[in-house]
Amino acid sequence: MLQLILCDYDSFSLASITIKNFMASQQNLLKFLYWFLFVSTIVTFWISLRSDSHALEYSLAALALWASTYGLHRVIKSKSSARD
Repeated sequence: MLQLILCDYDSFSLASITIKNFMASQQNLLKFLYWFLFVSTIVTFWISLRSDSHALEYSLAALALWASTYGLHRVIKSKSSARD
C-alpha cells in the first residue's frame, strides 16, 4: 500500500484502487460468512434429526440459520449485481 501511494500521484485512481480492494475484501468476508452459516445450518439440522430430546429446538435453530443464510445470499447477489 505504501508503494502504491508513493508511485501513484493521481489521488482519484488511488481512491478507486482502495475502494476496489475494500469491496473485494468485503465480498470475500460475506462469502466466508455465507458458507459458515450454510454448514452450520446443515450440522444443526442433522443434530435435530439425531436428537432424542430437544429436536424441535434444534429444528427451529436450523430454520433460523437457514433464513439468515438465505438473507445473506440475497445481500451478496444484490451487491454483485449493483457492482456490475
